[in-house]
Amino acid sequence: MRLNELASVIAAVATVVVLVGGYVQFVLRRALHPCVEFDVDFVLLRSEVARRTGDIVLTVRNVGPGAGYVTNVQGRVRYSLAGEVEVGADGVEPAFRHSVRPERAPGSGPPRVLGQNGFLFATNWSDAFVQPGVTQTYRKPLAVPGEAVLIHVWGAFEYRLPVGRPGRLLARLFIHHRRTPAQLDYTVRRTFSVDSERGQVTEVG
Repeated sequence: MRLNELASVIAAVATVVVLVGGYVQFVLRRALHPCVEFDVDFVLLRSEVARRTGDIVLTVRNVGPGAGYVTNVQGRVRYSLAGEVEVGADGVEPAFRHSVRPERAPGSGPPRVLGQNGFLFATNWSDAFVQPGVTQTYRKPLAVPGEAVLIHVWGAFEYRLPVGRPGRLLARLFIHHRRTPAQLDYTVRRTFSVDSERGQVTEVG
């Protein structure tokens, strides 16, 4: 091989290395390391003798450099009635003996993250992207009996990683040595106390 041909091969290899390095550093790392903050809240809208009605509010904030891809926003709710003071099986948390049980369409199962008694915020949900610095809010109406005094709420969603098989292979070679998943699961939970006389909700955990 002539020197000029060898120099051309070396230049081509160097160009490929630079391109791959730039893709790994500035594209792949951003996609594989999402920076998402989120929380769940319960807002009481109406309190009556027979029923309390409110909104489950899931807030997702993208604090990272790239777009976040959120799908399958879901929740799960358990509650305690006035006078119930039992402690759960772990001996620490209250025994939330009652569960909000969603009705499902024939052939549909529970959401993958929260499982049994979990419910989607919206059916036929497709991926929604959240731009950097943007806060996205998702709401779901909730009804519980009027005697409910403690409401335990889970919020969750699936975070899709916009990386195909070649990108996951590069991540395994250059970033870490474990298999890169296609998506990540995010879950949070909070407990709220309802003041029957004032109709106010206070977060207790």
